[in-house]
Amino acid sequence: MEMSKAFWRNCCYLLAWICLGYSSYSHAQFFHSATVGDVSKSGKSILLNRGMVEGLKTGVRARFYQDEAQMNFVGVGEVVKVNDNYSFWYFSNIPEQLRPRPSQKLFFAVEEDVLRGRRPLKIVQTKSVQARDRDEVDQENLIPNDLIQKQNSHLEGERAVKTK
Repeated sequence: MEMSKAFWRNCCYLLAWICLGYSSYSHAQFFHSATVGDVSKSGKSILLNRGMVEGLKTGVRARFYQDEAQMNFVGVGEVVKVNDNYSFWYFSNIPEQLRPRPSQKLFFAVEEDVLRGRRPLKIVQTKSVQARDRDEVDQENLIPNDLIQKQNSHLEGERAVKTK
C-alpha cells in the first residue's frame, strides 16, 4: 500500500513537472535552478547563487526540489538576506536525508510567482452589490431593516436585580 502511494505521488510530481516545467517558457516563469554555495552545520541555512538580479527580495518564500527527473520535494525556504548575485535561505523544517550539500543543483518555485499565475491581472473597476432586501437602510441608525428586531413582550424574572 505504501509503495502504491509513493508511486502515485511521484507520478503526480512528474505530471506537474511536465505541465509546468517542460516547456522553456513555463520553466523560465515558475522554476528557477540554482547551485548551493555553502551550507550551515545544521543544514537549515544555505547560500544560493541567485540574488537581486533575478528578482529575489528578503522574506520571499519558495518550494525547493532536487533532481530534475523526479522533482523530489526538499522543503520550503525563506530568503533571509539578499545581495546582487547570491542570497541566504533558511529552511525551518527539513529532513536530515534531504538537506542540501555544497555545489548541489536545486530547483525552486517562488510562491508569489506560482500564485500570481502566467498572465498579469489588471482590475480596472470594482463594484459592491448587495441583495435587494439590504437596499433599504434606516437613515437614523444606518442599520439595515432586516437586522432590527422590535418586541413589546417582556417576561418578568423571579428576582429583580437593581443597579445603581
